[in-house]
Amino acid sequence: TLLAAMSASEDNPDAYLKLDLDFHMEICRAAQNRILDRFMYSSRWWQMASRRISNQMPHALPSATEMHRAIYEALV
Repeated sequence: TLLAAMSASEDNPDAYLKLDLDFHMEICRAAQNRILDRFMYSSRWWQMASRRISNQMPHALPSATEMHRAIYEALV
């Protein structure tokens, strides 16, 4: 699953970044909301730039994984 891959990539910020964006795009696809999907796609560069910085903070990725897990649990 994406969550397992994110957890396994916590020591690799570049790999984690791609998985993080994939996670959010999957939520958009599942929502079947074309406007949200287009917004997320068009803002992908901005999201990558922002997360690339925040992912460098100590303990950022394990904390982010837990937040993503909470989002997933809330949706299923």
